[in-house]
Amino acid sequence: MCYRILLFHLMFFLILLAPASKGKASEFVGLHSQGMGGAHRGLGTSNDTLFLNPAGMSMSKRYTIEASMARDLYDDATTWALSAVDSKSGPLAGGLGWMMERKTVDDETLVINRFILGFSLAPMEFLSIGFNTNYFSGEAQPLKTKFSDLSLFSGDLGIGIKFLESFRLGFATKNIFSSDESEYLPMTTGCGFGFVSNRINVAADLVWNKDVPEDESLSYHAGLEYFAEDVFPFRLGYRRSPFHKKDDSLSYENHLSAGLGWVSMTGSLEFGYEQSIERPRRKEFSFALKFFL
Repeated sequence: MCYRILLFHLMFFLILLAPASKGKASEFVGLHSQGMGGAHRGLGTSNDTLFLNPAGMSMSKRYTIEASMARDLYDDATTWALSAVDSKSGPLAGGLGWMMERKTVDDETLVINRFILGFSLAPMEFLSIGFNTNYFSGEAQPLKTKFSDLSLFSGDLGIGIKFLESFRLGFATKNIFSSDESEYLPMTTGCGFGFVSNRINVAADLVWNKDVPEDESLSYHAGLEYFAEDVFPFRLGYRRSPFHKKDDSLSYENHLSAGLGWVSMTGSLEFGYEQSIERPRRKEFSFALKFFL
């Protein structure tokens, strides 16, 4: 247990050393969730739960350190993420995360950092609750306003429910408190269903953004994961979300995603890919390295 606590503190120290720059933050779902269409709020089976539903950290016992990178070719953006989730060392599960997005806009490199500290507790065997504190630093350029010396806090709240052994429900609200700039940190509420077994995991999420007009407030996510020979995960996903065309008219965009990897008792190497149907040039590649302690 001592080496786990030491590694957790080392992770915290590395996050504090991350640079503060300038850019615009976007929602980060993680490689595991990306391969399943962004659906993970009800599963809680990977470090992605730290970003999407902190209550999931208490849904299963684990200590995982993950480093990942995602490359969005359409927006010329690269996202780096580092996270650690520990639900083995005590009754209170904890998570640390850092995410940095770097992109090029009008020949200028923009960067935004997000730092995350999360906790989760299971007061009953079937129920878990979790909370995140997020800090955003740097400079950002949202759609209509321009920030300088960005320094914002926000908080996320999540609930997880397990029933009939394999079935799970998750509810999470992001940015339950934040700055008044809802354009940059909108309050979103997601509900997720999950089915977890030794070989097959299924997830479906519905996410509502309360800070946008009603006809563009919902996004839909669904995914399937299958473990071949118990060591090769294969994932397929679908996501449907609103977006504005160049003429500012509203439309819905459909995305297909996939993922694969190799998992051992001590770690895994995983890859993910997401592709827009309406905009073929909009594609994203990602990979992650995980360590299980």
